[in-house]
Amino acid sequence: ERLQQQPGVAFAEPDWLAQIAEVPIAVETPAQAAGAETPFVVDDTLYPEQWYAQRINLSRAWALAQTAGPDDPIRVVMVDTGVDYMHPDLANRLAAGRNYLTNIPGDAPAPDDNGHGTHIAGLIGALTNNGQGMAGAALDVVLEPYKTFRANGEGDSTTLAQAVRDAVDALVPADIINLSLVLVGGADSTPLRAAVAYAISKGALVIAAAGNCDITETPCPVSYPGAYPGVLTVGATTYADVPAYYSAAGPELDLVAPGGGSGPAILSTWSKLAIPKNCEVGRREVDGGGYCLKTGTSTSTALVSGVAALVWSMNRDLSAAQVGEILRASVAPINADADQAGAGRLDAAAALRAALPAQVTVSQNRLRVAAAQGGAPQQAALTLENPSLDPITWTLSTTRGLDWLAVGSPAGGSVRYGEPAQANVVITPTQLALGQHKANLLLVSTRSSGAQVQQIIPVEVTVHRPLAPRRHLPLITRQAAEAWLEPGPEGRTLHALTGSASTGITLPFAVEVYGQTLAEARLFADGFIAFPASLPDPNRPLLPNRCLANQLWPQAAVYGWWADLEPGMAGSRVSTFQPDPDRFVVEYANVPSAAGVVPAYVVSFQIVLHRSGRIDLHYGALPDGVMPPPQATVGVQVQAGRFYNQIACRTADFSVGSLPGSYDTITLEAKDLY
Repeated sequence: ERLQQQPGVAFAEPDWLAQIAEVPIAVETPAQAAGAETPFVVDDTLYPEQWYAQRINLSRAWALAQTAGPDDPIRVVMVDTGVDYMHPDLANRLAAGRNYLTNIPGDAPAPDDNGHGTHIAGLIGALTNNGQGMAGAALDVVLEPYKTFRANGEGDSTTLAQAVRDAVDALVPADIINLSLVLVGGADSTPLRAAVAYAISKGALVIAAAGNCDITETPCPVSYPGAYPGVLTVGATTYADVPAYYSAAGPELDLVAPGGGSGPAILSTWSKLAIPKNCEVGRREVDGGGYCLKTGTSTSTALVSGVAALVWSMNRDLSAAQVGEILRASVAPINADADQAGAGRLDAAAALRAALPAQVTVSQNRLRVAAAQGGAPQQAALTLENPSLDPITWTLSTTRGLDWLAVGSPAGGSVRYGEPAQANVVITPTQLALGQHKANLLLVSTRSSGAQVQQIIPVEVTVHRPLAPRRHLPLITRQAAEAWLEPGPEGRTLHALTGSASTGITLPFAVEVYGQTLAEARLFADGFIAFPASLPDPNRPLLPNRCLANQLWPQAAVYGWWADLEPGMAGSRVSTFQPDPDRFVVEYANVPSAAGVVPAYVVSFQIVLHRSGRIDLHYGALPDGVMPPPQATVGVQVQAGRFYNQIACRTADFSVGSLPGSYDTITLEAKDLY
């Protein structure tokens, strides 16, 4: 107080203690490992243990990513304990960095003698698909360590403040500043507050941990620097996709991401220079690099920084504020209020879709129609889709006035990912001469930025003489006849199911997929089988159908045609049988949609489980061409939704993929689930 009163003194306060934001793991806690979409194959040896990567849909985000290229990668400054420069999973990712504790000459000025900084670096940007170690979130990134913490994980607020300022004043300034740290005891540092505001004003995205509560004082408020204005503040979730018990809560929280706790911890790179006691659980060496399991909002923050870098690499024109808003707006909802979860849980794939430039894709780039001379008007449908979550408006018109070509209703609208549109083209051949007639349609799409894109869709109409009536004979291909299976000598077992009823069954053999053994199942009237055979969560209604992945229940499932069905009607049948010793079939034959579904329809399909782990979906007669298309989900998931393949999902307000057609066969191997 006496210093504060001296002339020329702007402020006087203690140099507050800061520490890295991790939660100690008890030593006795076991380390827990944990057509169709085209999978993004990940070959890193530890990827199957990275449950958090699958939970936030990283592989689908990588499939969408369009990196900025090696000349302009995203630069992330990690204000932390340094880094292991020799770690093979961080090769060619690291800049020299800075050491605020001592001046160490040479190529490694910020060595990590604690381990925390290396753990954070791996989550943000470990090399992906290098055939070893783990996979980091960002694909095109430079990681720059600013060492401000000692080996015991402690530092001071004035040093942190200087590091934050230096990050944006550097010759190559930081795009993202990762602050996986908190000021101890709820302290607020004037220099650090000013430094964070300065970094934000210079265009950096500052991402900070919400903080970890002591188990005796949960919940606790968000700590600084996470509570400073303009910071993207991150809390933690568990394997069960709920807020972690230790994660700080409050209105400052922007979003949450996996941080571990009450189950598996977070696996990432570790420094060989760190003292052994700093990694309580899961320390090991794989492919020449160190790895460790950790828990805390530090890890959640690093995942958000990595996804932010991935998003920004797709569109360098975005501002830091826009990247932060994309991450908040694209989250997956979880069962928690805003003070505990912010906007929701990080979803990397949705964030990438939000950053994708909006564009209209057309089901046919050329419209060819055959018509009888003097025939009645006929319609041809064009399906319009948009791979981005950013809506785009469209209009369709003819390029010149022609009596035989017109655009039906609607002639315009808006499309975004999961919300396609259908444009109808009306062709009137009544007065057309025999032969070929050509014209063009003009599709004009307008992005939210105001930018317009024009596409020409050629139309070719071939007019032929009227044909004599013919008797129509239904065609069943040889492939369809061979695919549909029949029972072996033991016959079939019938299952009486009505409404949304279910029954438990035991498989004749165990099937293992991604380490999950499927031996007992529950067969549902609504077109799917779930593993294990336990009853569903009463708080999670079976209907209406939902899109994958279902993360809380069931642990695993095969959705042949998940919809509101009624197999109790006369003429329908649900049965199980073995055609041979290595296959088990669940058959839904002539099952109608439930009362009230409009339009009504009937489906027949078989779910075939192979002893090898392969899954086949055979389809008989399906409601092809029914408008509107039925609401249904088709796909497979295992490991509580960590690995899945969604063939199609149609709900009341969302549509992605194409539902199977009559006599289709879809085959999925374990490697197809991602």
